[in-house]
Amino acid sequence: MNPCSLDQRLRSTARPHRAKHRALLITSCVFVIGTIATACSSTTKSSSSASPSPGTSATSAFVVTTMNAKLGTILVDSKGSTLYRLKKDSIDKSVCTASCREVWPPLLVTGSGSPVGGSGVTGLGTVRFSGGDQVTYQGMPLYTFTGDTSPGQTNGQNLTDTWGTWFVIVTKAPVGSTTPTRATTPTTVNGGGGGPAF
Repeated sequence: MNPCSLDQRLRSTARPHRAKHRALLITSCVFVIGTIATACSSTTKSSSSASPSPGTSATSAFVVTTMNAKLGTILVDSKGSTLYRLKKDSIDKSVCTASCREVWPPLLVTGSGSPVGGSGVTGLGTVRFSGGDQVTYQGMPLYTFTGDTSPGQTNGQNLTDTWGTWFVIVTKAPVGSTTPTRATTPTTVNGGGGGPAF
C-alpha cells in the first residue's frame, strides 16, 4: 500500500472527527452558559419578589427612656433621638404640618406597625395624619428635632420658633425638681434648668 495514500486517508478520516468534537464542545459551552443565565435570572426574580413593594411595609416605632443630667428621665426613639411635644398641640391633634414637620419630624408608624414602649413606658398611642400614624404619649403627638445631631441631645428644650414652644418629654424629673410631667396639663415652668415635659 502506498504510504502517501494511507496518510491522506487518515487525514480525511480525522477531519470529520475533529469537526464533530468541535461542534460537541461548542454545544456543551452553549448549554452551560444557558444554564448559568437561567439560574441567575431565577435568583434575581426570587430576590426581587421577596422584597416588599413600596407602601406595603410595616414600621413600628420604639420609645424608650434614658437619663438626662438636667431634665431627669426623658423619652427617646430607637436611635436615641430625644422626643418632644409642641405646646400648641392638643390631645390626639397635631398642628405641626408641612415645613414644621421638616424641622420637627414626627415619630411615625406605617402600615400595620405600632408604637412599642420600652421598660416603664406606657400610654403610647397614635393619631392619624396624611403621612401615616404619628405616635402619641398620653395623647400628645411626638416629634424629634433636626437641631439634635447626636443621641440624647436636647437642643429643642423650651425652644420657641415659628410654630410655637417645644418641650422634651420628661417622665420623671430629677429629685428636688418641681417640673411637672403630666401630658394633660401642658404648662411652662420657669427656672430649674429643665422646663416641663408637660
